[in-house]
Amino acid sequence: MYQLLYILIKLVVHLPKWLKYLLELKLFIVIYYIFGYRKTVVLDNLQLAFPDRSLQSLKKLRKQFYKHLIDVFMETIQPLAWNEQQIKKHYKLLNVDLVDKAAENGSVLLMGGHYANWDWVCSIACWVSKPSYVVYQPISSGYFDKLVHQIRSRFGSIMVPNGKVAKTVLQNQRKGLKAIYTMVSDQSPMLSMAKLWLPFMGVEVPVHSGAASLAVKSKMQVFYIKTHRVSKNHYEVEFVELVKDASKTDEIALTKAYFKALEAQINQEPAYYFWTHKRWKHAGKKP
Repeated sequence: MYQLLYILIKLVVHLPKWLKYLLELKLFIVIYYIFGYRKTVVLDNLQLAFPDRSLQSLKKLRKQFYKHLIDVFMETIQPLAWNEQQIKKHYKLLNVDLVDKAAENGSVLLMGGHYANWDWVCSIACWVSKPSYVVYQPISSGYFDKLVHQIRSRFGSIMVPNGKVAKTVLQNQRKGLKAIYTMVSDQSPMLSMAKLWLPFMGVEVPVHSGAASLAVKSKMQVFYIKTHRVSKNHYEVEFVELVKDASKTDEIALTKAYFKALEAQINQEPAYYFWTHKRWKHAGKKP
């Protein structure tokens, strides 16, 4: 089954550009018009985040988001057909030298969100001299998990399941290994596990603070991954420093700084955020 899935995806990523665009159009029609995948969830999220916008404006924004969602889906599998030169042509890290230089002095944490294309950051190992670890959520289906793992580690990054992050960081520290860790940290925690609540897009919700806590304990320099969609299948990334030494702040302040940076990006170009995620499902449930 895995081999069949792999062969199918390999065929898709090697299609001519015009045929890929036609496939994307068909996927958009099926997902948006026929099945209406999570259209209500997306509209609810947009209304929470932008209460002052008209319904017509939000529906237009929703449609723009779904077109981008199809792009991201196709982009996720595309690295299977690319070499290092090709990924660098489509995904440019404008000031990655700041990250590489920071890693000379100690481990670095890169915090990103589900914005624009968040998957291609796994190619960062192409750009830096220190080992690159990317945290991911394992998929319950072993076949898909194996495939996604293969795609994301294609350019040299080391994939770490989210349940083994702390252990990995501590082991590397004991060995004296300086490394670069990348985490996407805007998911919604389980309500029973919620410890910190912060306003996100004007709505108070529980947030993950584990990444910030780990950075504080490990004295990491922390950057926000600011990804800009230049055009279809082309992105530029700027790394924005959140703190030079996380041990001189605390996890709450660092988490606030991270969400402030993410919010600023969403407000600037909201169509590129991952609106199908039920990010605000626990709003109003704070004990």
